[in-house]
Order: sequence, then structure tokens, then C-alpha cells
Amino acid sequence: MEILHDQVYATQPKPLQKQIETLLSQSTQNPIDEDILALIVPDTNLLRVGPSSAKIFKTLAGQDYETVILVSPSHMGSFGRMTICDLKAYQTPLGSIDINTSVCHELCDEDDDIYLEDTGHFHARGIEVQLPFLQNMLDGFDVVPIVMGVESPDFCRELGAAIGAIMFNRRTLLVASADILSADEESLGLFTEAMETGDVNALFPLLYSNDVDILGKGALLVALIASTRRRAKQFRILSMSSPENGTPGHVGAVISR
Repeated sequence: MEILHDQVYATQPKPLQKQIETLLSQSTQNPIDEDILALIVPDTNLLRVGPSSAKIFKTLAGQDYETVILVSPSHMGSFGRMTICDLKAYQTPLGSIDINTSVCHELCDEDDDIYLEDTGHFHARGIEVQLPFLQNMLDGFDVVPIVMGVESPDFCRELGAAIGAIMFNRRTLLVASADILSADEESLGLFTEAMETGDVNALFPLLYSNDVDILGKGALLVALIASTRRRAKQFRILSMSSPENGTPGHVGAVISR
């Protein structure tokens, strides 16, 4: 499949399905036999990053989940709260996916800063990019789509703790999307080291400094916090690229136990 530099995912069912199937079939990534708790995937809708996304999603082969919680950054700027899509189902070009309203209400009960509303949802990036991959890799799951309209450390800890509690005794996958906007070589090395050891305490000061700028740092931190609460043991970076010539980089990772 030839991919143009600025080409984005298709919006019509047949061409999108073909793109996703081709990306997954071309990936040589093997499934991971451990219990996968969370994925960190590229946020962008640029098709050239698709091979990295496919590599991460292909690790799910053989896994089974009741619910997938997706956490994305806002693509409309900060709006001061975290929102869960307030619908019964989420529509993608590949079909409808039920939203788990019970889990949505549980999360709202866990944290007063989480609201049921559509602010920040329905953009071409983030959640919209991840769902078609999930529809190709998993069967019989519902979703909880969350957009972080604010990514403060306190909000990250609150949402991470709330999702960690929700994941207890429930087959739940967490998918967080993020892009690396800028980072110098030394800081990117520190980021990689902290990611691969699951060192949340080291990531907080790094991601809130001027040395690493990540769109979706909140989603990334939430994934680590929630997974750590669920006894995560393995933190694997399977794909990473540095920002270059104004083009964002990305990180693709799998967290398991």
C-alpha cells in the first residue's frame, strides 16, 4: 500500500476497512500472551503512522475484553473538565459500537470532574482513529470514550485512580492516544527510560517541563497510573519516532501483567 506523506485515513467503510486490514496484515508483530491492561498509540490520523498503530493493536490477538476505555487529548483546546461521550452508541465508518453507560456513570460517580457530555468529541484524530483498529482486532466489546479537556497533574491522578478502580474484576482495556510534539534527544531518552520502567513519578516533572511536549500527556499518564493500580509488570515501547521538521513524533507502547 503506497502512502502519501500527508494522507489521512479514509472516511468511507470499504476503503477504510481495506487500509486497516492491509496495515494489520503487513505487521509482523506477534501477539502478547500476558494480560494486556493498556495500549498507548499514536493520536494522529496520518496514515503514514498507521504501521506503528497496527503494530500495537496486533498485540491484542487472542485477547478478550468486555469494555474498552479510550482516553484522548482535546483537539479544541482546554475546556476545564473531562468528558465522556453522552450517547448510547459510537458510530464509526465500520459500524456502531455500544457505549457502556453503566461504566460511564460509575466514572462520573468516582470523580466530580468527569462529565457526561459531548464537548471535545467527534474529531478526526484520537478516539476516531483507534476504534476501527479495535473493531478489527476484538469482538463483542463496548466502549467508554473520554476526552481530557484539562491535563493537570491532579486531573491525571484522579482519572487514573478512577479508571483503575473501574478495571478491578472487569475485563477492561485502556487505550490512550498521544503524539510527541517536541523533545530534545536527552529528554527523549529520559522519557523512554521512565516509560519502560513504569516510573510515573519521573514522568510527571518531565512531561510538565519545557523539555518534552506531548499532546496527550494526560492520557499517557492516566494509562500508567491506572495500569499500575492493576499490578502492571511489563512496560514495552514497541514503536517510537522523534519529532522532525515540524512533524510530530509518536510513542507506541503495551502495558501488561
